[in-house]
Amino acid sequence: MRSGWLAETLTLRIDRLQALLRAVAGDLQVATGDEEAGLWHAAREFTWAPHELPLVKTPCNAVKLARLADALIRGAGDQTGDMRLRFSVAGNVAWLAWPGDLRGDALALDTILSQAGLPGLVLRGATGGPHIGAPIPQANAFYRRVKGVLDPQGRFSS
Repeated sequence: MRSGWLAETLTLRIDRLQALLRAVAGDLQVATGDEEAGLWHAAREFTWAPHELPLVKTPCNAVKLARLADALIRGAGDQTGDMRLRFSVAGNVAWLAWPGDLRGDALALDTILSQAGLPGLVLRGATGGPHIGAPIPQANAFYRRVKGVLDPQGRFSS
């Protein structure tokens, strides 16, 4: 978690957060200065995700987070150790470096995301298309109706 406050109150707030979170999370590490900058650089540049693995972004939420993580671990099978999973935006975005196939069988990431009702956007890796998982909004009838009202001439691409 990244937190920023006035310098005078930051230490007190961090102490309070640690006291609250220790009960459920155990030991916590506080990073500051260069260490903090390095952590956020790694997150932003995806250095945590092996370059040879496809990288996929999918929306998530607190309700689906545990089920998604469990399904991904089952789907990765004996390659679970190679999978990288990172959540951001308070658990509302999942970033996956996936060691298996993106499409093609029951253990493919496309199938896992579809079964979870989640769309995936492939940021890196060959897939035959940038979208996997549940249908993207453009395939949704409600989306098409709204777009038809707002852009009846079809001037703006989806």
